[in-house]
Amino acid sequence: MATKSFKQIMYILFFLLGISIVSAISIQDLINSYDFSIDIGIISITNSSDTMIDTNNNSINDTLQITLNISGVAGTYNLMAGG
Repeated sequence: MATKSFKQIMYILFFLLGISIVSAISIQDLINSYDFSIDIGIISITNSSDTMIDTNNNSINDTLQITLNISGVAGTYNLMAGG
């Protein structure tokens, strides 16, 4: 009998934990969570925008396009993403 009660308590605990962990987030919320600002003296990102594109007209966005406006000194730069 104790194992059945223990299992029920564990199911309830996992259910409550799952509710707090799983949350709906939109693409816009995800994009807004990133910090695109950079200013290292020779280059700076002045503006950023994002656009979702439906390439095959099925009412489902297929492509996320992120545009970064940059001002800086002329030169060759390597853009590397990481976290």
